[in-house]
Amino acid sequence: MSALASGSGTTALTIAHLPQPGSRTAPEKFKGDYTKVRTFVKQYERLLALCNVTNDRDKCENITQYCGSKTNRLIEVLKAYQEEQILKLFDADRDLKRYKVRDLDDFVRRCKSIPIKTLSDWTKFIQGFIVIADWLRLKNKISEDDYPVYLWQAIHRKLRHQLEARLLVGDVSRDMSTPFEADKIILAAEKLLQRDRFDTDRAWSDLEDDSDDDTSSSDSDSSSSDSSDSEDDSYRKARKSKKSPHSSKKKQTKKKSKRVESNGEQTSRDSKKVSIDDLVHKMSRLSLDDPKYALLYLQALSQNPDIKLVLAQPIHRDAKQKGRTLDPSRHLHPPPITPIPAPSI
Repeated sequence: MSALASGSGTTALTIAHLPQPGSRTAPEKFKGDYTKVRTFVKQYERLLALCNVTNDRDKCENITQYCGSKTNRLIEVLKAYQEEQILKLFDADRDLKRYKVRDLDDFVRRCKSIPIKTLSDWTKFIQGFIVIADWLRLKNKISEDDYPVYLWQAIHRKLRHQLEARLLVGDVSRDMSTPFEADKIILAAEKLLQRDRFDTDRAWSDLEDDSDDDTSSSDSDSSSSDSSDSEDDSYRKARKSKKSPHSSKKKQTKKKSKRVESNGEQTSRDSKKVSIDDLVHKMSRLSLDDPKYALLYLQALSQNPDIKLVLAQPIHRDAKQKGRTLDPSRHLHPPPITPIPAPSI
């Protein structure tokens, strides 16, 4: 039984000695996160044991002070405190089944096309690999023999060739049917990419050439890794195009005919507009009694009957003295002129 030392002796800790929420000894406020529920329950169990809290109802009532408001709504309805019930209520088993082998396959496929040129790149890569692969190995989802194979395949091809040459030094006759040990692969990579290499800070460094090679190789790797997806897409597109070749041709023919018609109408409108403009321009330089003016007026009137609302009508020379205008539309077909007989001598 836990006890608290005092001046008069020892005093047993009780439920009243539970730490206040937010204090240094209190657990972090739990808000229902399935990744944190196990840690929270363990901390609360230690506080209950320290303060000698054994009643299930007291355990259930006091846990709410360390939880968020939404989380309390679930815990308050519990009749008694049960660790397994709380873990199940907040889906703690989901954290135990965090990854699948498919996740590791995706990681390998994605990382093998990314160049690793510095120790920082390698550290970032190996951290991501360990998070997934070590968890799967711990849960016996992958075997010890599979672990180094996944690691080796996830490394970029250029660095993998360099590591292979380094690992085979002194052991040229090595049996390549067995994979390299994961620890040796990691150690060789760290030595090869160490920051204080003698040739990393020189004007003639191969860093630029390496970057070009890495870019080209990464493009080829990425294209090969995505080949299956692209083949599936092209296959679906081919099937779709085979299903409706006639409909697509008809649509293209209709579109072309519409474009031709629209272009023809636009051209005719433009030519018509230009011809009328030319006629108006020529008529502006002539007098109303000029015969050429009447001829141009008739041409403009034949193209657009409303032109008479804009242009002045021509004036006949014989009628000029009388102030009358001539409507050319009335004289499109003038009556025949009767010849005057010659005077008899």
